[in-house]
Formats: sequence, structure tokens, C-alpha cells
Amino acid sequence: MSGLRLRFVGLCLPPILFSLLDAFLTLMGQSADYWAGNYAQVNEVSPTFNHLLAIHPLAFLAGSAVWLAVVVGFLLLVPDTLALIVSIAVVFGHTVGASSWLLWRSEYGYQFCNALFLLAAIVLGLSIRYGWRPAPLEEYRISNYTLGPLAMAACGGPVRSRRIPIPLAALGVTFGPGSRPLAYQRFKTATLANDDPPLRRFAHLFDAQITRYSAGLLWVPSDPLS
Repeated sequence: MSGLRLRFVGLCLPPILFSLLDAFLTLMGQSADYWAGNYAQVNEVSPTFNHLLAIHPLAFLAGSAVWLAVVVGFLLLVPDTLALIVSIAVVFGHTVGASSWLLWRSEYGYQFCNALFLLAAIVLGLSIRYGWRPAPLEEYRISNYTLGPLAMAACGGPVRSRRIPIPLAALGVTFGPGSRPLAYQRFKTATLANDDPPLRRFAHLFDAQITRYSAGLLWVPSDPLS
């Protein structure tokens, strides 16, 4: 699929769908007097579309088509980030507009509105993920680690959890194998001089972690004192 088609499916299709839904509910929300030909009996908050509805329903449809053409053209021409922001904003706006017609029209208006917002999230998520196909800059990798006693009790028995590697360079720690940064040496000296046994045990554990993963990763366990 070409880049233009990906942009259209990922960023243009959701605004089109929810704009059409909003327009459909707007027309369905007009009174019987309006459809009898009294176009002054308009029920629409938007000043522009209120004016178009007061002229004729076909004028409203023509204005909606022009609006969609402008949105789609804008989304296809601007840079990626701006297009993504505008696409989400247009979907949000039409979702709110459509929900205003659902809220008071039924006994279950609140539930319908919740379902509509969930639908908007699903459509946006799927279209952006599988249409526009954004990808993370780096692969997210995790490794297994045993849960602490409290977490195991909550889960009903021994299970395996996850621990996340933290690049030491991101913490400002840079040192080679067998060495220690000066800040860490001061931390360890002050901690071991403390009379608090749990704090001393944590210092020993942290020192072992530093020794084992001096190549560049620090693993944070869920229960460092167990």
C-alpha cells in the first residue's frame, strides 16, 4: 500500500466516518415541521450548518461535503504530526456532536454515548495502528523475574512477573566492568554505616546488581528486600 493510501486510511477515514454519522444524526434530529418545509425550524448548534439547514437540507449536505473535502485535503498535505493531531481532533469533535443527538433521544442515551466514544477510540486506534502503521523507534523487551511475596499472595501462588531493564546511561551512570562510579561509592559507604538492617541489606543487594550488570543494565526487582 502506498504512502498516500496509508495516510488516507489511517488519518482520513476516521474523520470521514464520524462526520457522516454526525450529519446523519443531525438530519434525523430535525422536527416534523422542518421536514414539512418550514426550514426556519432548525435544530443545530453550529452557526454555519444552522444557516445551511435554514436554506435547505441539500445545502447542508453540500456544506458537509465541502467540509470533508477540506479536512481530507489538509490531512493529506500537512506533515505527519500535525495531520495526526487534526485527525484526532476532528473525530473527537464529530463524536461529541453525534453524542449530543443521542443523549436525550432515548432512555439509554447515556449508554449510547459511552458506546459511541468507545467506537471512536476503537476506530482511531485500529486505523492509526494498521492503516497509518506507526512503529516504535526501539523494540520493547522485557525479561522474566519472580514476584515478591506480597504479589505472589495476591495472585494465589508462585508466578512469574516482569522486570524492566533500565539503561544506566539514562541514569547518568557510566562505568566499565569491575569499577564503581564515585557517587555510588559514597552512597554505599553512607548506607553501610547506617544501623538500619533493611537499608544495609538493600545496599548489599544493590551492590550485587551493579556487579552483575556492570555491562549496562540495571534490573529493578519488585521486592528488593526479600
